[in-house]
Amino acid sequence: KIYSKKPFNANGDFTFDRSTVATRVNKDGYIETVAIDIPRLNYPFVDGVVQDDPSLLLEPAKSNVIPYSNGYTGWSATRGTLTQNSIVSPDGNTNATLFTKTEGSNEGWSSDSFTVSAVGTYTVSVFMKKGNNDFAHILFWDNSANGIRVFFNLENGSVGTNTSFGTTFTHNSSSIEDYGKGWYRCISTITVTGSDVGWMLRLQPSGGDGNINTLSGKTFYYYGTQVEAGSYPTSYIPTSGSAVTRAAESAT
Repeated sequence: KIYSKKPFNANGDFTFDRSTVATRVNKDGYIETVAIDIPRLNYPFVDGVVQDDPSLLLEPAKSNVIPYSNGYTGWSATRGTLTQNSIVSPDGNTNATLFTKTEGSNEGWSSDSFTVSAVGTYTVSVFMKKGNNDFAHILFWDNSANGIRVFFNLENGSVGTNTSFGTTFTHNSSSIEDYGKGWYRCISTITVTGSDVGWMLRLQPSGGDGNINTLSGKTFYYYGTQVEAGSYPTSYIPTSGSAVTRAAESAT
């Protein structure tokens, strides 16, 4: 139930429904899980500062198809190492993952594989924080060696260039949201045009905007990876081994 202050006879009250758990940003600026059928009062960030006034968050049903959203279990490192529970993440717990590049001459990345059910538009989002390197990039990649890279500046919170190779992907838009304490939600919306449904998401340090390779020892932190169908990101949907769907909400 969502209660109205007026009228007092309950005619203005709302009946709320959501058949799954979901997440919100609480008044302290941390992502937290809300139980089934509990309305979400979500506190927005503006320039990295959580605001005093929340709004009622109502979202459609969405699925996060990344099997392991929190970036350690199920993920692999190529020419790099993963260190779990390195720093405090956007949910207020010490559970963010550190990636450290271990070879200077070739690309190094952290990755997870997943499956999408059809061609169409998808939005990728991940919380990232600078380590000792300003730039990182997201690479969306398929089994036929097609891909698209989007670069992000984790020092000043800006979106860099994007580059694609092959014919499977089209870049629609990218953005970055400041979640405070050095964390940014890096977002890219792409259109998948090919029929290959085997995908991999790579997170990589970068030498600068558009610069793929970096020296050994370059680092960044990440948390809360999400790939969902649609043209915009929704609230974080945690996963731990398989895709998870957040049910649609209604307030009547």
